[in-house]
Amino acid sequence: MKTNIFLFLLLVSCPNELLAQMETKPLFGNSTGEPVDCTELMSGQIVQPPQHLPEAPQRQRPQGNEPQGIRPKEKIRLPAELEQKRVTLNIGKPRGKLKPLLGINAGPAPSGEPGNADLTAQYKWAGVREVRTQDYYGPLDLSIMYPYLGADPSNPLSFDFTSSDKVFAKILDSEAEPYLRLGDSYNNAKVPSTKKESDNYWRAAVKVVQHYRRGEMNGFKADFRYVEIGNEPDNRRFWPAPYKDFFPFFLNTFKEIKREIPELKVGGPGFVVSSYKIASAQKNVSDFLGYLKDNKICPDFISFHLYSDDPAEYYDIVNFYRKEAKKYGMEKVELHISEWNTEEGGIEMRTGREAAPYLTACWIALQEAGADVSCLFRGTDTNRDNPGFYGIFHADGSKKPSAYAFHLWSRMSQFDERLDMNSNQPLLDANPSLSGLLKPLWMLAGKDKIGDIAILVSNIGRQEMTCDLSLPEPAEEIEAVEFETCDRGLISRRLGSQNPILIFKPLSLYFIKIKTVKSK
Repeated sequence: MKTNIFLFLLLVSCPNELLAQMETKPLFGNSTGEPVDCTELMSGQIVQPPQHLPEAPQRQRPQGNEPQGIRPKEKIRLPAELEQKRVTLNIGKPRGKLKPLLGINAGPAPSGEPGNADLTAQYKWAGVREVRTQDYYGPLDLSIMYPYLGADPSNPLSFDFTSSDKVFAKILDSEAEPYLRLGDSYNNAKVPSTKKESDNYWRAAVKVVQHYRRGEMNGFKADFRYVEIGNEPDNRRFWPAPYKDFFPFFLNTFKEIKREIPELKVGGPGFVVSSYKIASAQKNVSDFLGYLKDNKICPDFISFHLYSDDPAEYYDIVNFYRKEAKKYGMEKVELHISEWNTEEGGIEMRTGREAAPYLTACWIALQEAGADVSCLFRGTDTNRDNPGFYGIFHADGSKKPSAYAFHLWSRMSQFDERLDMNSNQPLLDANPSLSGLLKPLWMLAGKDKIGDIAILVSNIGRQEMTCDLSLPEPAEEIEAVEFETCDRGLISRRLGSQNPILIFKPLSLYFIKIKTVKSK
């Protein structure tokens, strides 16, 4: 049994190709010793990580129909080193709204080995606002809720919501909004093989939505906004049939949901990474959008995935899909990155110094590109002996650096009137680009409803930067919250309100809150 589970998780966690030389020991299994204890804000106690946890082999996740099944390896760009290490940060006028890009995949219900932690309290602390219902490896998969494709979807006995309802209820308990994905996890992918099954399949998908939205079949009346049809149908690992067989499933499901529950926003299909990154695979996008246009359908949103260690790619992929949508007259669709994380950086990008600043730089790039929804992959780890997996929390519920980063994104999102920001340094002030140099400092500024200002700064560079802060109005108080390592947590410091000078260490993350002087 352990061998089968290991093989399943090995496949689930491979973004580009199956690893030929991965350590062959079960991913499931009990850990010994105490878990890492990440202390809370201002705690002075240093807790060393347990020595028994091995450095996990680099986990990768399937990406899709690449030529010969393999994506080309790319050299990771390192951030540029600036000659001028002292800059002035000028906070300017409003420039639109910050989006609450605070979605995540899976959780807070545990998945993986028995005894893994329930993360309801952790999700509330982190500020998770949306949970995409992907990769529970059973619950909320169509193949589990509607297990027999030949069964009559009008008959409630054709459905089994037992495990799915428990997981769905946990999302609501965490005060997050479900982002309902209609599809399957890697290990449960099942598709229709006859016309009758095809008709049943889309009708069953609609019944699932009605169960969770309208309370049908003793379900829920949850007030969620989004239904995503599909998950990487351009990847045979998730749609084990010809890609274009997915098109009528999407079309029929979309039409019926919009007819039955018109207030829902419906879209998809969660394009695989290669449909953006590989020129020959970009036809997957044009074929799908062209089919929708030919059938006079405009989705409410287009969703897509990315695994990359280059923050500029997150800016680029949003603009890629914006341009593709415009080609087919879909200029007003929302753009959702419904699955993303770093890729080649290994365990250092999951639990080391690079994790929080790099993920935050990617998140800032998504803000700059105007993404409408973001769902980081993922909230929960599946195994205590694999700390290098994608979760922002370990399987025992303790925090990784990415959890602290997510928490600071949540705090930043409360300052939702975005402010212009410049440093008079061309590289730092330019839009992210895949050509040329990678900027080391990523910054975002916003104002809240009472006029206070916040700045989120990620230094992914290897050099210390000194910044003079120029504010649009006088400051009464300035607080800098710094994250460096998981064992220290978040460290808060008060700064002088006059002519403040900020020092950003290499590979560091800061949230700066500025209480402005209010007019009497």
